[in-house]
Parts: sequence; C-alpha cells; structure tokens
Amino acid sequence: MDIAFGAPRTNRDKVAQRIEQAMPHHPDVVVFPELWDTAYDLDRLEQLADWEGEETKAFLSAVARDAGVAIVAGSIAEKRSDGIYNTSFVFSKKGDVIATYRKAHLFRPMEEHRHFQAGDACAVYRIETCRARR
Repeated sequence: MDIAFGAPRTNRDKVAQRIEQAMPHHPDVVVFPELWDTAYDLDRLEQLADWEGEETKAFLSAVARDAGVAIVAGSIAEKRSDGIYNTSFVFSKKGDVIATYRKAHLFRPMEEHRHFQAGDACAVYRIETCRARR
C-alpha cells in the first residue's frame, strides 16, 4: 500500500479501495502495514493521532462487517490521555475488535521513543475463520 504521508483520511480511502480490490479473491483476513494512517509523520503525530482509535475502530469495524473479512489493522497513531501509541487493532468478520496491541519495543534508530509511549502487554488472538490454503 502506498501510504500518503500525514494524510489519515486519504489513507482510510486507500484501505477501503484495497479491501474492495481483494474481495474477488475471497480473503479470510486482510493485513495492513505499520502506521498506515499517518505514515511516519512523527513530527505531526500530536495533530494527526486518532483519539483512542475511535475513528479507526468505527471505520474498520464497518469495513470488516460489510466485506465479511477479518482485518489486522497494521498499526495507527493512537492518542490517549497518557500519550501517543503505535497501536494495532484486530477485527473479526463481524466487525468486533478482538485484540488491541500497543507496540512495546519502540525502534530506537528512528527515535520512536521520542514520539510514542511504549505498550506494556502482548496481544494473543485467534481469527476463527482463517484457514490454510495450498
């Protein structure tokens, strides 16, 4: 996915297009890249980050439900009361959030620790409808 730098609305449109393009192939799950919403526009995260992931969760919940596909939402810039996190949400085919992971090991060479809070828990989930294809 060619991510538009610092353009969450444009990137949500691209996500919707990608999922629509994938539907003829009947995927069980669609996975998006890290920081697909803002790219690495780290200097503007304070303005760009999604408050508690609300817009992203509403958008991807509807997309997952309408398309009937599970989504591993790569990650987004999620703003919370204690800072900004690099957060991944996982959605079932019904549009339910089945897992949330906030990146725990920030990438020091890119100085992520200056822009993000570190998460403190792993996320383990099962996507019920996934099956191996040969």
